[in-house]
Amino acid sequence: MRLLKNMKKNLLNKIRPYISINRNVVNGEPLFKGTRIPVSFVVEQLSLGWNLKDIKKRHPELNFYHIRKVVSFLSDEITYLKNDETKKESSWTYSHRCSSTVTL
Repeated sequence: MRLLKNMKKNLLNKIRPYISINRNVVNGEPLFKGTRIPVSFVVEQLSLGWNLKDIKKRHPELNFYHIRKVVSFLSDEITYLKNDETKKESSWTYSHRCSSTVTL
């Protein structure tokens, strides 16, 4: 749990120049700076197959650079989480085959 809190804090520090968070605006969701567009909305649109040009066309107030930076940081964090979980699983599997735990 502490790992997730630290990752969230690190992620927010990295993307802070591109987002804003205000409890009184859109229920405190992270928004692209200077807009009322939630980061989660753009991530959702990308997951549905939209490309950056489609998103930009629909929301001209968004900045390509900011979208790319935020998505890149999110991708890096997801990859880190995936790798960390794989390490834990390898360690767990190995420890149940041997008498001692070895982190691979």
